[in-house]
Amino acid sequence: RRISLSAKTPKAIPIQKKPLDSRTGLYNQSFFINRLESSLKQSREIDRYRFAVLLFKVEPKAKGRDQVGRYAWEAVVREVGASLRSLLRPTDTIARFDPDTFYMLLENVPNGEILVTIANRIQERLNQNIAELDNKIKIPIRIGILLCDQGYENTDVILSDAKYAQVLASAQGAEYSKYYYQFSTKKTTT
Repeated sequence: RRISLSAKTPKAIPIQKKPLDSRTGLYNQSFFINRLESSLKQSREIDRYRFAVLLFKVEPKAKGRDQVGRYAWEAVVREVGASLRSLLRPTDTIARFDPDTFYMLLENVPNGEILVTIANRIQERLNQNIAELDNKIKIPIRIGILLCDQGYENTDVILSDAKYAQVLASAQGAEYSKYYYQFSTKKTTT
């Protein structure tokens, strides 16, 4: 019996990229977006189901992470990942989108006040833990908060609004609160 290697030979199945960031152990962008789509779908199926996206960038106050040093910066990034995992619920999704940006998806959020408490807790812990690593590193943590409901059309709009919330939080400066809170009032069209 002969085995033919013809054009009918099945193609290799592409290996799925691991859903975890190798430096932090946090989820990657594609996994986060998948979970965000699931939350949006759930909000449309369950009345009063809300979820939140929290976003912040880790940017040294100095002239850039090159000034901090590569190894010190890697330690900061790892510490951010470990701190976030210890602060949030196991059911929450934490992701690193690019070297400096962290997203958190909190599902089944009862109200917006709890998000402010969580953002404050994250900010305090990160500032404390980063200072323990190296007291020369000063990183202002400005957390954008977006509380979502079924009114959002898709995840692209949610991510765009979350980025905008983070920009507003960053623009407020040290004298003001470190976050910006926004609730969806958009209605989907069918």
